[in-house]
Formats: sequence, structure tokens, C-alpha cells
Amino acid sequence: MPCVSANSAANSPSVISPLSASSLEQYMLKSETEREVGYPFVRCAGLYFGYGEYGGAALGESIVMDLANSGTQYVSVAAILRKVKKSERGLPAQDINVHFEEAATNAKSISTLYADRMRQNYATVGEAWGSDQLIASDRAICDELGPVVQMIRQRAGFSG
Repeated sequence: MPCVSANSAANSPSVISPLSASSLEQYMLKSETEREVGYPFVRCAGLYFGYGEYGGAALGESIVMDLANSGTQYVSVAAILRKVKKSERGLPAQDINVHFEEAATNAKSISTLYADRMRQNYATVGEAWGSDQLIASDRAICDELGPVVQMIRQRAGFSG
């Protein structure tokens, strides 16, 4: 699967509506039937890409690459889970790359929302994400999902 860079996220078209006031934590409290299986991982990927999109050169190339790699790992897990869910529902199997590209496109849109939020935060309070409760809450959930990402990727035969 290709790596999705923070720069490619920056070039995606902007989504009209901003991030809702609904945190990822609130989303995770929904019943299983109300959640899309890949969304938490896509949203986390969007957060990581958004940090890179907003911070760019100020963060340093190494950190931006780490954020892009982390985001790409979350995208790959969303793709795996979507493929499995589709199979469980008896729907025709699609190549994993189709699911990957769809998840990457979703994550790029979300990254723009996070980066825009960070720009707005900086403009209004002088810091991009430090005091933003939604970003902090989402980051905490993403950190909790990190071991799940590694486990799923390992079981699917991915390295790193």
C-alpha cells in the first residue's frame, strides 16, 4: 500500500463543514450498529496528517514523516477492517487497495478539518492544539488505538 503524506493531505479539496463538536470519544460511545468500522482509524489518520499539514517545516521533516507514517498505518487498518466487514456482510470482495484509497481520501478530508481548526486556534488563542479539548480528547483515543493498529497490521502480515 502506498504511503499517504501530509503534503498530499494538504492538497486535497477542503470540506465545507468544520469538525463537529463531537469528539472521537463520543463517537466511540455509539452502539456498534451506529458506527462505521473504519471511522475511528480514519479520523486518527486525519489527526496525524492534520498535525503535519499545520506544522509542516516548523515541526521538522523527521516528525512530519513520522506523522505521515503513523497516519498511513491507521489508514491501512481502516482498509483492512472495511474489507473484512464487507466480506462478513456477504458483499463482493474488493481489492484491499480500493479500501485503502477510499480510507486515505477520507483521512485527507479530515486532516484539512483538523489543520483548519489548528490555524483558527492559533489565530484566536495563540496556540494550535494545546488547549483544544476536542483535539486533546481525539489524540488520547488515537493513542489508545495505537496498540490495536499494530496488532491488526501484524496479523494481516504488515511489518513496522
